[in-house]
Amino acid sequence: MGYGLAVFAAALIALALSVETFGALMRSIGALNDRPAVGYSTHVRIATVGRIFTLVGTPAIGILVDRYNSSPLVLFAGAMTFLFASVLHACLFLLPVFFESMASRLFFAINGGRPDKMMIGVIKDKGGYTRLRFFSLLTISIQSGGLFFVNYFAATYPGYRATIVQMAGWLTFMGTVCHIFFVDPVLADGCDKRTDAKSVVFWYLNGRMLGSLINFVLITSLYFWLGGKCASL
Repeated sequence: MGYGLAVFAAALIALALSVETFGALMRSIGALNDRPAVGYSTHVRIATVGRIFTLVGTPAIGILVDRYNSSPLVLFAGAMTFLFASVLHACLFLLPVFFESMASRLFFAINGGRPDKMMIGVIKDKGGYTRLRFFSLLTISIQSGGLFFVNYFAATYPGYRATIVQMAGWLTFMGTVCHIFFVDPVLADGCDKRTDAKSVVFWYLNGRMLGSLINFVLITSLYFWLGGKCASL
């Protein structure tokens, strides 16, 4: 039961992460079709829809802590989350034409109008965009990886559970600040230039994919280091 709930929570949180990344495609499509403000608005709306998965998935993590009091089980949920997120981001990365076409159809279905341009162009390797990859990686690690580490410590030290869980708010704050100052301005600048719209999405996606993979490796390593399954399950 515990591991089934962990997989359920992991799948929902991974979907939330991937939907937010998918929304960035629509931001670029809006820019390429001379509708950058609508593209930004659509990105925000799609990311907000993704939060629905988070609203259902994160309470399930709390149940793992309260009912099973198992830190390895929380780590298992974290490892599965980033495994699923890595696979979903890899699909976006390896099948760009399919997902760009899907994003374009959805963009114009939501906002009306007809497409002028698809996401064609050359991927540019600019210093600002490689930094975007790093900060995209850092943001997903702080906000999503931090969720599991906070709950891990809450399960490990149940006497201080309420205090430890409150630290999730600090991690969300730090991740949001990182996104606002180091990720979103670069996305906006690239989309405003239009010719760079595909490049910024590429590096943003690349960073979130690498972040998911790195967090998967770290959390999985810690899970097996702790001995895998909890003896109480």
